[in-house]
Amino acid sequence: MSIIIKELFESDLDQYNNDWWSSKKIEKLNFNFDQILISGGGPAGPHGFPGDQGLDGAKGPIGPQGAIGSQGAIGSQGADGETVWLKNESETIENITLKINQFGKYNPTNFLFGISNSTDVLNEYNVPKIGILGKIHTKDGYNQKNVVFSNEESDQIVSLNLFKENQNTILEYGFDDTANTEFELISDEAVLTYNINPSTTSTFGNFKESLFKIKSADSTFGDTIETNEIQGSTKFNTETPTTNWIAQSIDTNGKIKWVDPLKVIPGFPVGSIIAINAEQFNNNNFLINETKTVTTEYLHNTNGAGKTNTMYQGWYICNGKTWKKGVITYDLPNLNAYTYEIDEDTSGNSNQENIVSSPSKLSILGGSDLKLNITQSGGTYSSTYTNHETTNQTEIFNSDGSLSQSDSKLIYICYLKEIDMYWEDATVIPPAPTLYDINLSFSSMSRAEACQNPVSAYKIDFDPALWTNLGANLTDKLIYNAAGNTIVGSGYYSNGGVVRTFVTEAFVHVENCQTVNSFTATLGPNMFNLNGSSAPYSGTDITIYADNSSFINATKMYTNAASTPFYYAPNGWYRVGLYRRYWSQVEGSFIGADVFGDYIMNILGSTSNPSADGDYMARASSVFNYCNQIYDDIMYLYTDDVTFMSTEQFISPVYRNIYSLTGNEGYEPITLIENNAAYGLESGLFHRYCYDGGVLQNRSKCPINGFTI
Repeated sequence: MSIIIKELFESDLDQYNNDWWSSKKIEKLNFNFDQILISGGGPAGPHGFPGDQGLDGAKGPIGPQGAIGSQGAIGSQGADGETVWLKNESETIENITLKINQFGKYNPTNFLFGISNSTDVLNEYNVPKIGILGKIHTKDGYNQKNVVFSNEESDQIVSLNLFKENQNTILEYGFDDTANTEFELISDEAVLTYNINPSTTSTFGNFKESLFKIKSADSTFGDTIETNEIQGSTKFNTETPTTNWIAQSIDTNGKIKWVDPLKVIPGFPVGSIIAINAEQFNNNNFLINETKTVTTEYLHNTNGAGKTNTMYQGWYICNGKTWKKGVITYDLPNLNAYTYEIDEDTSGNSNQENIVSSPSKLSILGGSDLKLNITQSGGTYSSTYTNHETTNQTEIFNSDGSLSQSDSKLIYICYLKEIDMYWEDATVIPPAPTLYDINLSFSSMSRAEACQNPVSAYKIDFDPALWTNLGANLTDKLIYNAAGNTIVGSGYYSNGGVVRTFVTEAFVHVENCQTVNSFTATLGPNMFNLNGSSAPYSGTDITIYADNSSFINATKMYTNAASTPFYYAPNGWYRVGLYRRYWSQVEGSFIGADVFGDYIMNILGSTSNPSADGDYMARASSVFNYCNQIYDDIMYLYTDDVTFMSTEQFISPVYRNIYSLTGNEGYEPITLIENNAAYGLESGLFHRYCYDGGVLQNRSKCPINGFTI
């Protein structure tokens, strides 16, 4: 590469100076060096002589870790550590046990920690082997503990002890000293049972987040010689509870229902009149200042009625009017010099006229003179009360010297018991409604029970033909007793296949009575016991009431025609014909897959046998993973009598347990196996793939070399 160089001459001198190093020479030198730098520099010069060694620089950062070196030789055996456990190896049985040297005591306990899966006898995990495990035992009963747990953080000791006392074998587990201790049971559900395979009949306690259940039959809580205290908010959801009602025993066994307290402990008889101070006649206790729109022919005045759920419920002002509800009417005297004025309804919504009551004299009883003002605007009525003597409730008259007569102006009210009564005032008062006879069946428990119970005579204030009309408007309509003088209580009433819910003197729900279907089903201890080509199977025949005449289409099962949750059928597997289904009493529904066919059993590796002892099957997300023993789960599989190693091209349908994949065989609900997975014997060579629908495809073999695909 060529570069431009300016040559130096001796004549390159400054104008007024003859020095060799003139400014012209220096400018040329600088130019030449710049050109050399621009062109990348000149050739490397010769290597100079080594200089003196400088001082050490600062320490640099630590470099990356190198590769792990080869393992060294094993060191010599160290001394045994301090322990209360002794190693005990047996040559005759394929297991290793740990023997507790119980601080020098005799008869130590043997624990079985491992089982070889190569010995057929030991594959029966769910069956105790007396000759293998032996028994947990120490001498002297509860005085010597079988197992003791302790830690270094506290002085507490937890003991597990199994011993015999008289005729009972007792298992104790807990703290030796219970002071400042806590026992935590961590589980989705705790079940108390006397059977190794829990069922409804053997379970006497269930505890869940939202369930505290003690046996399905009659149970006792507490002891007759003890006082049992229930703290916090407690709910007894029986017999249609209603606000401010109280519990009443309805049988000699102490079963309770919720009833109106006045029906249990009668208070004032109907028609009782009392006087109250004006301060008590307020918006908290009585309907005084109301606003309403007329929806009837004439205004239904509730002014002066005691408010529901207060101490004045069922009390009404003595205003000289007829208080009514349906056919129930009461004429009350005017003990309060009651006057009122009602505006005419100018909106045209009703026929309400302008009504002005004539002023009346004070009653000799000394009633306070009350005035009711009802104004109207656009069809909306507003009411207010005026008490003329609220500041001075005592009026003195006919005074003669030191003697005088006085009138204490109290407000008089009358007890009529009924709620939601009203009074009217117009030129023509509508007549009381006509009552009709009707036969109704009643239940305080459920609609289903009301549809089944025998009928009794009642009266209603509407056409009986409307009862079976599901779309009929029964607002403000009532049910009366057979005499027609009392409105009935809350509950379920049925007629003509239609059941209506009547709560707090109002219809709130209507539906058709459910058809009660019944059939006989076989309840098996497990699903294997229901195998066979014809009944009877190895189970218990039970009469079932269901919401469908077909077992396979039913969604609810009961043991009583009342068909309420109290009568849900017990947990377990049921079979009718070729169908078997798992029913949960706790959930109140069927769970898992339904099974069709005479047989359902474990998928075995090489033999066909309806035994519950199956072979473990492995599930892998791919054939590659299965052949390399990379399993997602180990489980029992179920189908008909086809074995896994059969020549069948397909095995279908294939199920697995829903909850415990490797245990509780036949006692819990099942579901179809997962799709898009490979299945085969644990540590086996042959596999079948499931694409969908619980169908295992034709059998394939893994390559032998290295288990790779």
